Amino acid sequence: MNIAETKINDIKLWDELRSGSRNSFMEFYDLMYPILYAHGLKYCFDKELMKEVLQEVFLEVWEKRNTLPEVHNVKGYLYAIVIRKINRSLSNKKHKTLPLENANQQTISIQSYEFALIESINTNELKSRLQKALSVLTSKQKKIIIMKFFEDMSYEEISLKTGSNKRTVYNQIYEAIKILKKYLTLFLLILFY
Repeated sequence: MNIAETKINDIKLWDELRSGSRNSFMEFYDLMYPILYAHGLKYCFDKELMKEVLQEVFLEVWEKRNTLPEVHNVKGYLYAIVIRKINRSLSNKKHKTLPLENANQQTISIQSYEFALIESINTNELKSRLQKALSVLTSKQKKIIIMKFFEDMSYEEISLKTGSNKRTVYNQIYEAIKILKKYLTLFLLILFY
């Protein structure tokens, strides 16, 4: 199945589960779970947490099936939900404590590496810098960066949508990333060191 057919199948399953089809939901779950699990592990290395997050996501999808929006990029929509839930879970983990044996019931805070990293970034500052960095790009570069990294489109899909050949899309994304990297490197170095 090629990318366009896969996307059409995703939308079809999504629409059927929105209509209440249990069979479509089960097929959707079997199809999307490994994809979302692999994607989520890029942001969170805790496999158990990922399983919990995905359980929550699929439970919510089923429970809210009648009010789910019509979407044209099902994976992108679900990726955003998964990342938001990971961030929320990591934020909640910050406040958990673990009793120490032989320490008169004292507790220490357990803080995951991921949460410490997320917390160390001033979100508004980062968003502001990212917006400034994106404004340096040409409108075409900005458009393909958004399609690739925010809408999670493949190179083939971008090529079809923009009317450019695949090699051109690769080159344009490479050049745009070079510009963003140059613009953001100093900021990130200052932020983390």
